[in-house]
Amino acid sequence: LSHGRRVVAVNAENEMIMNANKNTILKDSHDVALHPVWRSVESSVSAVSRLVALARRYNRRVHVLHITSADELEVLARAR
Repeated sequence: LSHGRRVVAVNAENEMIMNANKNTILKDSHDVALHPVWRSVESSVSAVSRLVALARRYNRRVHVLHITSADELEVLARAR
C-alpha cells in the first residue's frame, strides 16, 4: 500500500488464523460444512482491522472484496 494512488481491492482473511483453524477444526476432514467454521469471523475481522490500519498509515483507499459478518461492517463503519 505504500506505493501508488489507486484503490486497492483486497480479500481480507488472516492466513495465520485460518491455518491454525485448519489444524484444530478441520484436521483431515473434507467436510464442506466446516468451511465457515475454519474460515472464521475472527480471521476476517483481524484482517479487515489490519487493512484499515495500513490504509490509514499509507493514506490509501481500499475496497474489501466481500464481507462475511456484521463484525467486519462495524470495523469498516468506524473507519469511515
